[in-house]
Amino acid sequence: EQMRAYAPEVLDSFRRLARTGCVEFLAETYSHSLASLSSKEDFMQQVALHTELMKKEFGVAPTAFRNTELIYSDRIGSDVAEMGFKTMLAEGARHVLGWKSPGYVYANALDQRLRLLLRNYKLSDDIAFRFSNFMKALVPAVLKREGLEFATVSEAAAKYQPVAVLHCPHVMSWADEERDITAWLGNELQNEAFGKLYALRDKIARLKDPDFDHVWNFMQASDHFYYMATKWLSDGDVHAYFNPYESSYDAFINYMNVLSDFEIEVEKAFDRKPPVRKTKPSPRKKGSDREKAGVR
Repeated sequence: EQMRAYAPEVLDSFRRLARTGCVEFLAETYSHSLASLSSKEDFMQQVALHTELMKKEFGVAPTAFRNTELIYSDRIGSDVAEMGFKTMLAEGARHVLGWKSPGYVYANALDQRLRLLLRNYKLSDDIAFRFSNFMKALVPAVLKREGLEFATVSEAAAKYQPVAVLHCPHVMSWADEERDITAWLGNELQNEAFGKLYALRDKIARLKDPDFDHVWNFMQASDHFYYMATKWLSDGDVHAYFNPYESSYDAFINYMNVLSDFEIEVEKAFDRKPPVRKTKPSPRKKGSDREKAGVR
């Protein structure tokens, strides 16, 4: 949506990439949200919206999925498999993998049809952060070395059989030293904001108003909660680097002010919405076929 509004030429470049057949577009949550931690129904709706957008803009129907911030658990993976995806990305967290390597294909513990590709965080961080200046040199270097090849997510998952089931009963992510969800829901500020936001869910759904849906989507973005984190040491430094606010408390106050204004508008719109009339059941006739058959 941002590219369409502000940089349509970039969107065109992605369409050209899609036509090459050398890249793969993954499905995600439409709002880059934490819906998978709130409601299975919301989660599935957002994934469906994102999938439709990929079809509309790039002419592809994703078969692989990446959840917001690589958030994953056995249950979330099972939900993703239920939606029809064959492959999912997750974090190669040490506390989940133990002695096992992230360099293999794994299977979801609840639905082994779903294949898992795990992020090798050391290698990934090297490429993304430490040696990103040498990306042009990476491709020819890989091609020169025997035994290395490039593949899309689905190609890799289809080519190699899972070596084991990955057991992940608790939610993990790519973020911070803990590789859990405390980057977004680790303190009282974040949990209060998260709870108040999703308390509006049912009313937003009943309004069926595209304007409210649009704001609702923006309010769910995981970054809002990330800015409220109160982490220390190296994790705190990372949060501060990406945070446009002076402090986590400023982020919380700003978000709650906006959310309160939004809630007021929702309540106004809900009060204006005409009530649903209940139809009275027709009176039962004596000697109906159901009564004659002995059905009460």
